[in-house]
Amino acid sequence: PISCPDNLAFDSEGNLWISTDGAPGKIGFGDALHKVTLEGRNRGRVEQFLSVPVDAETCGPVIHDRDNSVFVNVQHPGEDGKWGQQNSYFPDYLPASGPVQVGDRVAAPRPSVVQVFSTSGNNGRGTGRGRGH
Repeated sequence: PISCPDNLAFDSEGNLWISTDGAPGKIGFGDALHKVTLEGRNRGRVEQFLSVPVDAETCGPVIHDRDNSVFVNVQHPGEDGKWGQQNSYFPDYLPASGPVQVGDRVAAPRPSVVQVFSTSGNNGRGTGRGRGH
């Protein structure tokens, strides 16, 4: 399901990419980046490409499909958490019940830019053979 579209982008094949903001409060699913095929027999098909952590939104997608890369910003992950009880420690891999202090660093959720890329080296045609999906 898709709700609350926020940002749009296009790839070199003419596919539409939609990032969402606010879906958890509307439909019960986390925000995500979706690809919509605009031509051919799969026209209108919506595919979820990635989702972001709890209480975060995805924004500013940049699609470099010829380089097999997608960049997306993850804004305010875990924003509804409290200082001593975080909902997320994204981008760090700590359990939500993890420590607030890690050595001399404070563990807290932070906005980030994420790159998703294909390791196969194939450009593919959006059917799971390349382009990071």
